[in-house]
Amino acid sequence: MKIFSFIFASIMALVTYQASAQNSITVTGTSGSTTAGGLFDTPMVLNITGTPPADVQSVNLLLETPNSGLNDGAPYFTVYVLSLTPPFDMQNSTVSAGNQSSFNEAGVGPNAGFLVSDPSLDLGANISGSAITNSGTLTVTFDTLRFTAAPNTPAGTYDFYATLGPFDPQGTAVFDSGNSEFDLTSNPVFSITITAVPEPSTWFAGLGVAGVLAFTMLRRRLTA
Repeated sequence: MKIFSFIFASIMALVTYQASAQNSITVTGTSGSTTAGGLFDTPMVLNITGTPPADVQSVNLLLETPNSGLNDGAPYFTVYVLSLTPPFDMQNSTVSAGNQSSFNEAGVGPNAGFLVSDPSLDLGANISGSAITNSGTLTVTFDTLRFTAAPNTPAGTYDFYATLGPFDPQGTAVFDSGNSEFDLTSNPVFSITITAVPEPSTWFAGLGVAGVLAFTMLRRRLTA
């Protein structure tokens, strides 16, 4: 009887593991580029494979960036909610152009080694009406975020991620119509690449050189 119980428990554990392994919940943005002092907009996309959740009512979102190294965007970027994407018609908090979130919270737990956006400024959105049904595969954009790069941002590539759960205090999480929480299973990276823009003095120097060359060529033609 003990052997049977052991075998049964092992089979159930394997089935549970396989079921959980098939379930995937991620939130990610798109990668792109801007210049120092420029703006970068990215739609934030929720991807769910498998169930639960059976439906989605809201996405509570915080972001993080490495707290050191060349990919650390904390000293240079702020972020806010630029727009919502229906049916997500309610912004979770007042993160707007006049109230931007910076990356100054030390990550804890699964977010250790990162700096997290302000936990009091939720970058997500929710649905005021009926929740979206998840039939086992769901891909939906819930809002668009705008990143602002500081004027002194060095050229390079800066990495960002949705935080891992639990939601309290720092995790990104999905909530269903029954207010049950579902944490992310992974957090794919998206990057912002800052491209170098020549200083005005560099432009003028280049124009000066071009002018000298043009004058020299014209003088040679006239002499000939």
